[in-house]
Amino acid sequence: MKHHLVQMLREIATRKGYPNLTIYEVNLKDIRLLYEASLKTVQNNGQDLLPVEKRASMLLFECAEMRVSDLHIKVYDAEADIYIRKDGDMELLRQIESNTAHSILASLYNNADDSDATYKINAYQAARIVASKSRLALPPVIQAVRLQFNPLGQGGRYLIARFLYTDKSEKQKEMDPTRFGFHHSHAESFSRMRNLPIGINIISGPTGSGKSTTLKNLLELLYIEKRKKLILSALKIHLSMKLTARLSYL
Repeated sequence: MKHHLVQMLREIATRKGYPNLTIYEVNLKDIRLLYEASLKTVQNNGQDLLPVEKRASMLLFECAEMRVSDLHIKVYDAEADIYIRKDGDMELLRQIESNTAHSILASLYNNADDSDATYKINAYQAARIVASKSRLALPPVIQAVRLQFNPLGQGGRYLIARFLYTDKSEKQKEMDPTRFGFHHSHAESFSRMRNLPIGINIISGPTGSGKSTTLKNLLELLYIEKRKKLILSALKIHLSMKLTARLSYL
């Protein structure tokens, strides 16, 4: 039995000249995400960013386009070095003036969440930029950016920005560990772990080695292999990345 509101909308569409309509059943979550995305677009188009905010946003877009894992900005007395890490390798992106770099760092911090009330140039500070909450315009592929600010000598500053991407896929081939640099023997080991879900599995490695990406893909692969009849639970999962699986936080 069709809902009376659906029938009413169909009649209105017919009067407007659209007689052939296809009705799709969708999840309320999908509708909410569409509204949130539209609101974000309107807010981004309507707000006037400061020049330094535009520069900071452009830097984030540039990094996202190159698919870097993290961004490093070392600010010295007169100049600053901008490094990026891509596929595990650090490389120099460019050099800019120290005053410009300090302004970019302050702008990133002031537009972040989970941070102190004020930006302190000589203090260790951590913050986080979330795409849905930040005033800065972020690329659609970025869900969040984790920021760590460390002081350097003579008033310098060192920023490490870690990018968390929103890549999602429900195709089993696209989540094959060998596509992400693992050997076939590693992929077989991962498969045995998923088929024997007992004990403790520890995924460790240096910064930028792909721990979060690996864990995210393995969890989603497990979810698909179990025919989506699995509920994953996590304790303060640092994978701020969005999982396609049903995830319950304890």
